[in-house]
Amino acid sequence: MPACGRGAQMQAARVLAAALLLAWLCAHLAGAISMVATTPGYNGAAAADGDVVNLVSPTCPALLLRAGCTLLCNSTAEGACPSTQTWYYTATAVANASHCTFTFSKTDAGPTGAWVLKASAVCR
Repeated sequence: MPACGRGAQMQAARVLAAALLLAWLCAHLAGAISMVATTPGYNGAAAADGDVVNLVSPTCPALLLRAGCTLLCNSTAEGACPSTQTWYYTATAVANASHCTFTFSKTDAGPTGAWVLKASAVCR
């Protein structure tokens, strides 16, 4: 077989291998991606300095892609969630769900802000 024939065969083999790999990846990664979260969120408006809240998201029906925690201010009013109040949180994956540990820190004497806490999970 001439040298140019072997090169064409090698090129065809590479293209075939790449196509098979791409088909496998598409089949493996196929599936809808969705997000689930604790609903309704935890009302953090009654929290005191040092309070700890543990939340677990709903379980993913298939594969947990990403564990996450969400912190929202439930008001658009000026100063509704003061910068002197902070929720620190960590997210860990447990049993195909998100486990969030929120810890509240408050350095002012005013009322606690309109905080809403959620454990969320990105699922496939």
